[in-house]
Amino acid sequence: MEIRIISIENKADKNLKELIHHYLKQIPFRCSLVDIKCNSVGNEFSQKDLEADQILKKINSDEFLIAMDQKGTLFTSEEFSNKIFSIHHPNISFIIGGAFGLSERILTKANSIISLSKMTFPHKLAKLVLIEQIYRSHKIKINHPYHK
Repeated sequence: MEIRIISIENKADKNLKELIHHYLKQIPFRCSLVDIKCNSVGNEFSQKDLEADQILKKINSDEFLIAMDQKGTLFTSEEFSNKIFSIHHPNISFIIGGAFGLSERILTKANSIISLSKMTFPHKLAKLVLIEQIYRSHKIKINHPYHK
């Protein structure tokens, strides 16, 4: 299995970056980040459209796409683990949008739409939470005590 996390990234945060790489190093399968830098264009719809153009350039035709959106399906950590490891596809890409979320073009292209919480997170923090949950998913799968 190979997982990619494609996200809109405007400013790097050193502390979050360290935590993200802490978890990435511990994931026993390939998990990589694709950070997309997008300039701000002003209004929500233009911004989402510009970001969608950039995201679509990074998506491969042979990937299982999971869009991260607050209106997506909520999972417990155990359910998330079951979901990830039940996908019979070698390439999974999670997509995290910018401040306005993801364009409808990305949401309709996704095979699945997942929410991390009913709360709203900054997309940088959402990326950290997602990576930790991917790590936790593996630990759940192998019945490791980390999850408890």
